[in-house]
Amino acid sequence: MSLGIRANLFAGFGVVLALNLVIGYIGLRNTAELSSQFKTLYEDRMMSIVKLTTVQGGMYELRMGAASVNYALGSPQQRAVTVAQDQVWLKQIDESMRAFAATNLVDEEKAAIRDWNTSYDAFLKARAEIVNLTETGNVNAAEALRSGDFATQRKQSDDSINRLLAVQQNVGLQMSRDALATAELWQRVLVFFSLVALGFGGAMAFFVSRGVARGVQAVQKVLTSLTENCARYLEEGLAAMSANDLSVAVQSVTQPIEHYGRDEIGQLVAVGHDRLSDGVRRRAGHHCDPERRRWRPGHQSRCPGDEQRRYAAGAGDQRHRSGRV
Repeated sequence: MSLGIRANLFAGFGVVLALNLVIGYIGLRNTAELSSQFKTLYEDRMMSIVKLTTVQGGMYELRMGAASVNYALGSPQQRAVTVAQDQVWLKQIDESMRAFAATNLVDEEKAAIRDWNTSYDAFLKARAEIVNLTETGNVNAAEALRSGDFATQRKQSDDSINRLLAVQQNVGLQMSRDALATAELWQRVLVFFSLVALGFGGAMAFFVSRGVARGVQAVQKVLTSLTENCARYLEEGLAAMSANDLSVAVQSVTQPIEHYGRDEIGQLVAVGHDRLSDGVRRRAGHHCDPERRRWRPGHQSRCPGDEQRRYAAGAGDQRHRSGRV
């Protein structure tokens, strides 16, 4: 089915508009997805590292607090201050770990948290026992516990925190790579659809303009040939007929337009062809009435058939008169 110029333009601009909508959707989705990934990277990874670092600092302060050797050497007032400070660090560790556990965790993080809970509970029990032994004056037993169970549980707790920090680094690095890969993918898709939109728009403009130009050029060529050739030959032939000269032949050198097309230009060509054909027939009939085969009033031109019959009749009368003489 052939579409008109208006329909082709609407269809072309409609497709280009649809491609632009696709491009806009790709840009919007890419922006939203990258924003979500960076938000997750900040909240679940970067802030988690901050919380875990805070836990590490608290564990160090606890080791240097009431569970240390210096606690036994301090005065009662200094011991009270140390115990109060330890309570602050204990609260900070608990809050940081609860906040970390509330984030989106992978399986490796969940396993590390279970290990942390086990070793940290044992660490707190050993610390409390060291403080009690120190308060009761059993310094040797406190030192043995400090270098034994307490050191072991502290190391296991630190290992759990280090594992969690390593997971944050690995997961954050993978998220960064995924974000970059997604951005590169959407960039390629965006460039592809942009090129498709530009190519389709350019092709549509080229073919529509070419169709219009070809139709106009075809009409121009026919009109030029009719006015410069066919009309002149017809005028000369009609003038010769008016002078009783039937030897002048009318030549048709204009090639008709074979394919008009169904668009507006084609319809214009068809209408112009019909009007020109009607004009030529009226021009020829202006001098001769082919239906009645007679002289038309106000003209000195004869129809070709009538002229030939009159010439033949005149020649016969001349021969008849010659025979009688």
